[in-house]
Amino acid sequence: MVILGTISIFLISNTIKLTVFARKREISIMKFIGATDWFIRWPFILEGLLLGLIGGFIAAFIVQNAYSYAASAIQQNIMVFTLVPPQEAVKEFWWQFSLLGTLIGGFGSYISIRRFLVV
Repeated sequence: MVILGTISIFLISNTIKLTVFARKREISIMKFIGATDWFIRWPFILEGLLLGLIGGFIAAFIVQNAYSYAASAIQQNIMVFTLVPPQEAVKEFWWQFSLLGTLIGGFGSYISIRRFLVV
């Protein structure tokens, strides 16, 4: 989990870094007309939060489908085990994956902004 979280932070940080470099001219114009540092930084942090939220939804969807498939295969082949129904097991994952993805996205974008955005 730590390795995957670190990889996620790295990917989001690089995505935000590319966005900062692509919008370098707009950032300099905003700074020239008097925009505050946080006014310039917030859109990038929100972008990182949104990327993390979407990643959390995708991960929860994959886990839901994998668990449903595995549960049906186990119940058909091995009658000894009784598993939690997929609907009950996965509804807890959705909000946890979404929250964790959002936090990782926000943290990755904050690191990227602090490192690459000189305002």
